[in-house]
Order: sequence, then C-alpha cells, then structure tokens
Amino acid sequence: MLVSARFGDMVRSRIPEALVILSFYAVLLHRHRSFWVFGDSGRFLIQSISTYLGTKWEQWLLWPNSQLAAT
Repeated sequence: MLVSARFGDMVRSRIPEALVILSFYAVLLHRHRSFWVFGDSGRFLIQSISTYLGTKWEQWLLWPNSQLAAT
C-alpha cells in the first residue's frame, strides 16, 4: 500500500487524525494476522494508538477496538 509522504509525516508527528486513520488500516492487518508477515501487528497498532490518544479520542477508535474484541 502506498501512502503520501505528507500522511507519513503526519503519523510521525503523531497527529491524532492520522493515527485514527492508521488504526482503521490496522484492522485489515488484524483480520489477516494468520499471515506470518502481519502476525499481531494490527492488534499492537490499535492498542498503541488507543493508549497514546487516550479517552479524548475514544469514540473515534470504537470500531477498531471492537474488531479486536470480535475475534
């Protein structure tokens, strides 16, 4: 998957909106965790982003977190 350099900069700068978008992508990684390349990376990203952003962004991360609980 290709992303723009600007988005990469936003993730590196830990801009909350970019991290939320990344957590939605991490759901795809989580769903394909049986593929050896991905493993637990999706779960790790979602949990790390949720911890970093805290309760202020909790509602925006409901769906990615619910996907961890569903499987």
